[in-house]
Amino acid sequence: QKKINENVPAGTVTVSPTVEEDFALGKVHKEIAQYLVGAAADDSATDQSVIKELAQRTEDILSGLRSLGTEDAQGRVAVSAEAIKGRKMPASMLRFLQKLA
Repeated sequence: QKKINENVPAGTVTVSPTVEEDFALGKVHKEIAQYLVGAAADDSATDQSVIKELAQRTEDILSGLRSLGTEDAQGRVAVSAEAIKGRKMPASMLRFLQKLA
C-alpha cells in the first residue's frame, strides 16, 4: 500500500493516516517554510543569501541538539533518546530531533 501520494501539478502531497504523525510540521519547519516562501517572493533575495540563512538555521538546530549530548573520551558527542525526551517540546519536534540524532 502506498503511504505517500504526490500531485506535483496541484502542489499537494497526501500522506496515509498510518504515517501522518511522522510528517507533522513543527514550529521550526513552519518558520523555515515561511522564510523560503518569503525569499521566493523577494526579488532582492539571492541564492547565496538563502543558502546562508538555511545553513545558519541548520547550525542552530544542530547546536541545540549537541547541547543535549555528552562527550566521550574521544571528544565525540552522543545524544541519548532520554535526553531528548527530557526536554519539554512539542511531539513533532521531539520526533524530528530523535530522527536527526
